[in-house]
Amino acid sequence: MSKRKSADPSVDDKVLSRRKLLKVSAAASATLVAQACTPAGNVEPIPEMPKPPGAAPDDGAVALDLDVLGLAFDSARFDLSVQSGDAKADSVVVWAHTTADTAMRLVVWRDDGDDRLAVFDDDVEPDAAGNLRVTLDGLAAGTEYLFAFIDGDVRSRVGRFVTAYDDDTMWHLTVACGTCSNFRNQPYFTLEATPDVEPYDLFVHLGDMSYNDGAFTPEEYRAKWHQTLGDPGYQAALAQSSLLMAWDDHEFTNNLDPETVSPELFANARDSFFEHLPLAPGDNGRLWRSHRWGQTAEFFTLDCRTERAPSTREENGQYMSPAQMEWFKTSLKDSPAVFKVVLNSVPITWMPEELWALKADRWQGYLQQREEILNFIVDENIENVLFLSGDFHCGFVAKVEAEGPRSSMYEIAVGPSANANNPLGLLVELDPQEYKEAVFPENQFLYGRAKNAATYLSFNPFRKEVRVRFYDAYDDVDLFHEVLKLG
Repeated sequence: MSKRKSADPSVDDKVLSRRKLLKVSAAASATLVAQACTPAGNVEPIPEMPKPPGAAPDDGAVALDLDVLGLAFDSARFDLSVQSGDAKADSVVVWAHTTADTAMRLVVWRDDGDDRLAVFDDDVEPDAAGNLRVTLDGLAAGTEYLFAFIDGDVRSRVGRFVTAYDDDTMWHLTVACGTCSNFRNQPYFTLEATPDVEPYDLFVHLGDMSYNDGAFTPEEYRAKWHQTLGDPGYQAALAQSSLLMAWDDHEFTNNLDPETVSPELFANARDSFFEHLPLAPGDNGRLWRSHRWGQTAEFFTLDCRTERAPSTREENGQYMSPAQMEWFKTSLKDSPAVFKVVLNSVPITWMPEELWALKADRWQGYLQQREEILNFIVDENIENVLFLSGDFHCGFVAKVEAEGPRSSMYEIAVGPSANANNPLGLLVELDPQEYKEAVFPENQFLYGRAKNAATYLSFNPFRKEVRVRFYDAYDDVDLFHEVLKLG
C-alpha cells in the first residue's frame, strides 16, 4: 500500500475497485493463510479444504437490470456511512442515514460472473431522524453481497457484507478490528486506510467508537454520532463488512459509573447507540450476545461497562451481572467453534502492577470474577480462547498471565484507531531501553506500542492458528505481523 497524506471522502467506490481481489482471495485464502502460518523451511501440505462458503447460493435472487454503480453518489443526501451488522448465516441488518424525508429504494445484490442478482429491491421509509434500517432475511450463508440506497438517479455509498458461515462449515476468516477514536484526531486516517491493506470478512470494534462525553439529550447524542459516522475513516471501514461491537465508557460518558450515572443520560446514550449502529438490543436493552461463524469462530460480545458495581469491588466485586456471567460460561463451554473470541472492551491481561495504575477500571480490579472466568476456562479445558480489548489507547499482544496454565491464553488489545496517548506507551516509544521491560515485559508481551494501527486477525481453523497484524498506515509498515498458536 502506498502512503497517502489525505483522502477524498467523496470517493466512495474503493470497495468496488477491490471486488475482483476479494473474489480471488476467497478462492486463494487456503494457500495464502497456509503459507503465512508455516515457518520458513518447514513447509507442510495445505490441509484438505471444503468448498468455500457460498459456492451455490440459494437466496431467491433475480436478475437486476439497474446499473447501480452507474448512478452518481450523493454525499449530501446520504451523509453518513452505510453499515451492516449482526450478520448471521441467513440474515443481516443494513443501515444508512438520509437528509431527505422521503422513502429510499434499497437494492441488495450479489455478483454471479458478469450478472448482478438482486435479493432485495424495495422502498424503505426513514424514521423521524433520517435513519434507514432494514433486517434482511433469507440470505445464503458465507456469501458476499453488495447494497446501496437509491433516490432517483443518485445513490449512497455502496456497502459490502459477507453472511456468516452455516453451522457445519469450517473455513478461513479474516477480521479487521478498531477501537478508541477521539474527535480531536479527526480525520481518522488509520480507519480510512484499513480496507486498503487487506480484505476482511468482519469488522470488530472494541468500544469508544464515538466520544460522546458531555452529551445528555437525545439530540446531543445524535450530533456526536453524526460527527463520528460522517468521518471518512468510518465511512470507509464500515462500508467494507458487517460490524460486531462492544461498547465502552465514551459511548455513554467518560469513566461511566453505572451506580451513580443519571438514569436519563444512561437511557439516552444506550438508545442512541442502537439508533446509529446496525445492531439489535437484547432483552432490556442488553448488549451481550454471541455470533457464530460456523465451525470456525464464535464471537462473544461482553458488556464490561454498564453492569459493573464499583461499590462492591473490594469484597465481592461485580464486573458483570450474574446473569451475564452464567450465560458467558455456559456459552463458552457449549461452543462447537474452533476459536472462541471474546470481545472484552477493557483488558483482562494481568498488567505489571508497578506502573499500570487504575486497576479499578479493568478486570484486574475485580479479582473474584476474573478468577472465576479464567479458572472456568482452565478447569473445563476450553481451548483456543482469544480475548480482544481496547480502552488503553495502546495496542498489545500478550499472554493473559506470564506463567502457569493461563499463559496459553492470549489477549490482543487492538488499534488504537485514533487515540494513541497512553503515557506508559509513550514512555516506551521515547525510551524503549529504559521502560519497555517495565511496561511490556518480554516474558508476557509479544508486542506493545502506543502508535495508531489497523489490526487484522486471520483465523486458520485447520491449523488452530491466528495471524495477527498491526499495520501503521502513516509510515506504511507492519508494526507486528506474526502467527499465534493458541492452546
